[in-house]
Formats: sequence, structure tokens, C-alpha cells
Amino acid sequence: MMKINSITILVALLLSVKLMAQVHQEFYPDGKLKSEGNLVNGQKEGVWKTYYPNGKLNAQENYNGGILHGQSQSYDSEGHLILNENWNNGVEEDSSWAYHSNGQIKRKGVFKEGMYQGKWTSYHNNGKLNNEGSYKDGNPEGKWTFYDEKGIKSKEGTYAKGVQEGNWVYYDEKGVKSYEGPYISGKKEGHWVYYHPDGKTKADEGDYIHDEQKGIWTQYNKKGDPKKKVDFGQ
Repeated sequence: MMKINSITILVALLLSVKLMAQVHQEFYPDGKLKSEGNLVNGQKEGVWKTYYPNGKLNAQENYNGGILHGQSQSYDSEGHLILNENWNNGVEEDSSWAYHSNGQIKRKGVFKEGMYQGKWTSYHNNGKLNNEGSYKDGNPEGKWTFYDEKGIKSKEGTYAKGVQEGNWVYYDEKGVKSYEGPYISGKKEGHWVYYHPDGKTKADEGDYIHDEQKGIWTQYNKKGDPKKKVDFGQ
């Protein structure tokens, strides 16, 4: 008897939830479907889909009590997947992938409490590595390396709380060292060296103070011999 009553109660609950859930649709002025999903007590529940004016799927999201919860996917107007995210009670969490329209991965990494966290990697639309490094509490932190569309390293250095800090090295289109020097709180500070195309022989060197050249700067010929000094003042 108790088993029958339990089944009856469960069926009643399921029916009451089903009755509360209402299919809701929104339309563009021309009558084309704009969005659709279930409303429970006036709030979005379960899977919701939104569409572009051309009828292509814009996004598919999961809701719990009107709040994003679970996986969500976004698409461009041609129907290509461009974003795959995970949500936990309205906050982005766990793995996230962004894509170029040609299907190549654009960016991948992890969110923690809605902020970038740990290692993130980005790619050019040809699949070549764009940049890689780590985040802490939503800001770049530690060593980062950047590459051009051919996969050649363009620059590398460190961040602290989202700004450039410490020594950075820049490279030309062939991957040869072009210039290098230190940053403090995102500004060039201290001694910087610029190189001739061989990446070894100095071409120019001097000091920066708050991103401005200061003091005596020395220019060198291709043999590395000093040829000129320029005073930028204090």
C-alpha cells in the first residue's frame, strides 16, 4: 500500500512540474523564430535556444531557475560553433573552448569562479600557436610567449597581476632577437638594448624612465663599434 502511495505522489509531482512548465517562444518582427525554451514559474528552465534572423542557431544554453547552469554553445551566423562553455549557477566554471569560423581552436583554458585561471592557449585561424601563458584570478601571471601567424616567436616575457613586469624580449619576422629590456608595472624602465639584424650585435642602447628615453644613448655600427651618442636629458 505504501509503495502504491509513493508512486501516486511521484506521478502527481511530475505532473505538477509539467503543468508549471510552459513552452515560450519569441519572434522577430518578420515572424521568424528568435528564441524558444521552457518557463517554470516565469523563469527559464532547461534548454533554451536563440536564433539569428537568417534562422541559424545563435546559442544553446541550459538554465536552472532562470540562471545559466551547465553547458552552453554559441554559433556564428553561418552556423559554425565559436564557443563552448560551462556554467555553475550563473558563474562560468571549468573548461572553455573558443573556435575560429573555420573550426580551428581559437582559445582554450579553464575558468574558476568566473575568472581565467591556470594555463590558457590561443591559436591563429591557420592552427598555428598564437600565445600561451597562465592566469591568476583573471589576470595574466608569469611567463607568456607570443607567435605570429607563421608560428615564429614574436615576443616573450612575464606578467605580474596583469601587467608586464621584468625582462621582455622581442623578435623580428624571422625569429631573430630584435630588442630587449625590463618593465616595471607595465612601463619600460632601466636599460634596453636594440640589435642589428643578426640578433647579436648591438645597434642602440640606453635607459628608459617611465616609458621615455633618458640620459645618454649609444648607437653602434654593424661591427659593434660605437658611432654616435645621443643625450635625451634627465
